[in-house]
Amino acid sequence: MTQLKDDLLNWVISESRHLEFSEVLGIESLREQASLRSYFRIITDKGTKVGVISDPNSNINNLFITYSKFFLDNNIKVPRVEAHDHDKGFMLMEDFGDNRYDNIISSMNLKQILLNAINSLIEIQNNSHLISSYNLDTYNIVTFKIEIAEFANFYLPFKNIQNSIAEDFFTIWQSEFENLNFNWNSFVHKDFELSNLIHLQNREDHLKC
Repeated sequence: MTQLKDDLLNWVISESRHLEFSEVLGIESLREQASLRSYFRIITDKGTKVGVISDPNSNINNLFITYSKFFLDNNIKVPRVEAHDHDKGFMLMEDFGDNRYDNIISSMNLKQILLNAINSLIEIQNNSHLISSYNLDTYNIVTFKIEIAEFANFYLPFKNIQNSIAEDFFTIWQSEFENLNFNWNSFVHKDFELSNLIHLQNREDHLKC
């Protein structure tokens, strides 16, 4: 990772001529995440950016950028990808800071934080019909049924859920979910949680994407 980190830093320095900063002052590792990507805060003479190292052989990098464009084009606030190199697996993104909802939530701001999160979900759903124009897959009833079945067959046993609860779920599944046939295509953000929502002072709250 040390070599990759150095390579990322050198790449960011080479990209600086295309961006608004002229000097890179340092690089810091950001928190570990359940992700195939590693994140770093890049300190420049004009503020901070987030550098990303990912597997260059993965198509997730292209998807990440396309999803980011979809969000931004439809006024859903996410970090802008300012530079990328797919061959190296590098990206440079806007830095939203560290005011994650899970760090700042309290009894005083709970209602406002939840309302902000719900409003973000509403904005996403209001624009779901546009997702196909970005050549991105929508979430449909087929996907829903597959994931519900995986939940029942793998997640419940893995978590050692009580047999009575599992049996009740299977009963509901067999009587209700399996008969769903309506035409439903939507966009689902599968990592929508407090640790991926960030508050920016004097600006609207943002998704971390």
